[in-house]
Amino acid sequence: MAATESKLPNSGKRTLDSFFDPGFRPLDMNHLRAYLSLLHGDLNRLGVTSVALSADNHQLTADSTIIQKIDPNGGDKDVRLPTIADLPSGAAIFFVIVNAADASENVLVKGWDGTTESSAIVTIAQNYLAIVGLSGGSWVNIATIPQAAAIV
Repeated sequence: MAATESKLPNSGKRTLDSFFDPGFRPLDMNHLRAYLSLLHGDLNRLGVTSVALSADNHQLTADSTIIQKIDPNGGDKDVRLPTIADLPSGAAIFFVIVNAADASENVLVKGWDGTTESSAIVTIAQNYLAIVGLSGGSWVNIATIPQAAAIV
């Protein structure tokens, strides 16, 4: 079966379905990076950041890595999501936030508008992780699961 080339309208970029076509082979790493970027807007965000918090909060930005392993380090701590106004228009952005506490400490994930925190979007207990994402102009909790059920 010949590989089909699907392109986004007026962009010249291939769509995700062509990446999964078994007959298609990327020509080089630049092609592969282009396809992977369809999965998420920026490959620079792939990775894990591990942090033992000393302050009461940890601020994420649009450039923060997707996976955040947070050790609240002695008490409940806040993780502030990026200010929505600072994100690219139409961004499809998400984070996997892991509570890596060594005791019964919570990570409270909150929105942030640059001056004020929102109430907690999700409270992540020890040994749990949450996936939070931007939906309809608001941060939402997509899922909260035990770490034992996930590969982290």
